[in-house]
Amino acid sequence: RKIETFSFTPSGNYFKGHAEQAAAALRVHFSYAPFAVPSDVYDDFRRIGFHVFRRRLENSNISGITIRHPIAGTCILVNYDEDIYRQRFTAAHEGAHGIIDSGEDVVVSFAGTPAKESLVEIRANTFASRYLLPTSVVTGIPVSEWTHDAIVHWASHFKVSTRALAIALKEAAVVDERTATYLSQVSVPTDQKRDPELSNLST
Repeated sequence: RKIETFSFTPSGNYFKGHAEQAAAALRVHFSYAPFAVPSDVYDDFRRIGFHVFRRRLENSNISGITIRHPIAGTCILVNYDEDIYRQRFTAAHEGAHGIIDSGEDVVVSFAGTPAKESLVEIRANTFASRYLLPTSVVTGIPVSEWTHDAIVHWASHFKVSTRALAIALKEAAVVDERTATYLSQVSVPTDQKRDPELSNLST
């Protein structure tokens, strides 16, 4: 596999800014159009030299792990027991640790919302959100009213959970907190989800 070298060095103390800049830089690196959906994020991170593994973990509280090995390099483990769309977000989250948190040998990401003081985890979540759902894309979605059907349709389009999309909509000031809470409780039917790695295989 040919490795496409990609590096990013954060500057300043604004962690969310680090994430937004890194996500934008990686999308430019892969020549993604503004409204393009990164389908196989696992392949994206493999292209820049990360080893990505998807395995079922006995500890359901762990979403992913990033390890920086002195010989193998950056290795990412994604919990395969989680929802397919959640796994894509976790892969991007762990990718952020691999790109930005170069000083850490091991980073374990637990399921659920990170504590407010965990700026590193908030930064990784922000990176994943901006990489999969750039603000310019979220604000350009042609929806006049966010309903049950609308969130299911667009979450399926972007291959993210309704929760991830609802949070992105709220942060972009497209919907208020009450609407975001309602939308995040809607689920995309399992039979409508396609595993991105399987989608790359021939019949």
